[in-house]
Amino acid sequence: IRDCTAALHGGGIHAGGYYPDLLLELHNVEVSGCTAPYGNGGGICIEGVGPDSEGSWDHTLTRLLVTGGLQLSDNHARKGGGLSLANATFDEIANERGMVRIQGNLATYQGGGVHASLSAFLSSKNTQKQFTGNRSESRAGGGMYFSAQQSVHTSASGTPILALHEASFIDNTAFEDGGGLCVHDSNASVVGSWFEGNTADQGAGGGINAFLSNLSVRNTRFKANLAPSDSSSTPSAAGIDALGGSLLIQRGWFEDQDTAIQVIGCQTGIRGSVFKDNLLALLNQGLQSELLIRNCYFEGNQQ
Repeated sequence: IRDCTAALHGGGIHAGGYYPDLLLELHNVEVSGCTAPYGNGGGICIEGVGPDSEGSWDHTLTRLLVTGGLQLSDNHARKGGGLSLANATFDEIANERGMVRIQGNLATYQGGGVHASLSAFLSSKNTQKQFTGNRSESRAGGGMYFSAQQSVHTSASGTPILALHEASFIDNTAFEDGGGLCVHDSNASVVGSWFEGNTADQGAGGGINAFLSNLSVRNTRFKANLAPSDSSSTPSAAGIDALGGSLLIQRGWFEDQDTAIQVIGCQTGIRGSVFKDNLLALLNQGLQSELLIRNCYFEGNQQ
């Protein structure tokens, strides 16, 4: 699907809306050069109906199922240059041709590659995801912006969640927070992944920015990510920047960054991790933070 335009949402594909029980299956699909300049999802937009008056998610059944390769490239929208999810689920099933490649997409607002709101993004453990060269021009989440708004629906059943396995975020850029990935009000896990060369131009978290979220990171490497607004008076972490909530890092690798990790008022545990050749390995700014470090290795950090 190439070079298509929508007046509002879903330049290439739009599904859902008033049809809450929809299942869209994609197998070896490419969407490129498509635009939704005034709406969401330049490549693909998936919309559900949302929770009921009591916050129950039982009827949020709109689902995007990826059973084979998916490529979203050079698409453009206000939110979610490549893909937009609203009250919906992205579910990737492991298979022989399961590469998901999201590259070169542009959002004028936020979520250069992917924008997900009140949704779930569930990726397979056995297939690769690539977020490369995506950009958010004016807000957050160069590679992906994910917000479950759990502070609004704290008792929701089927709580939306972000689960990333074997994902690489390379050379994505956000004007504000989260050059690679921005997570707000959510439960999120990142496993076996790679963050390199991502930039948060005017904000925090060149690799990952987490705000009021519970973030777990395992077996993941952060290298040469940037948060150019770093300074001695207003530092912002180039690797991971977490404000509120909790942060758990197991077997992480942080290399060649200004500030590898910053936590502010965040319960933090770091275990079995390596900090190498960073300007500053770890900055704890919150008086309410609880910080536990075990079995970590520090080499060549300057401060």
